Formats: sequence, structure tokens, C-alpha cells
Amino acid sequence: MKLHFGSTAEKEGMLIDFEEMKKEYQRYENWHPLTRMYKEKAQSQMQSVTSSLIEKTKKEARGKFDFN
Repeated sequence: MKLHFGSTAEKEGMLIDFEEMKKEYQRYENWHPLTRMYKEKAQSQMQSVTSSLIEKTKKEARGKFDFN
């Protein structure tokens, strides 16, 4: 999406390209050290919660529907 302020701004090359600005901001987000730490922490927490839920489900289901 491009935004400009009239035909003179377009002639002068003063267009604002929000898609390009968004990409640049996302690169800065990925570069920032705290963002990387937060992503790693969130991923490890997600894995631990998922594995604990899987174990809990297996433990609860062992006696109820074991037809073997």
C-alpha cells in the first residue's frame, strides 16, 4: 500500500510505502536481542506445557479405554 499527498508529492517522489516500512520494522524486531530471548523462552515454555499435557492425557487414558 502506498500513500501520497497529492500529485505533486508523487512527482517529487515523496511516496510512503507501508509494506516496505513494515518489512524493515520486522527485521529490526528479529535483530533485537530481547525479542530473540522472549521467543526462545516462549518456545521452551510451549514445549514443556505440550509435553506435560500429552503425558497427563496418556496417564488418564491408560485404564479407561484399554481394549488390548
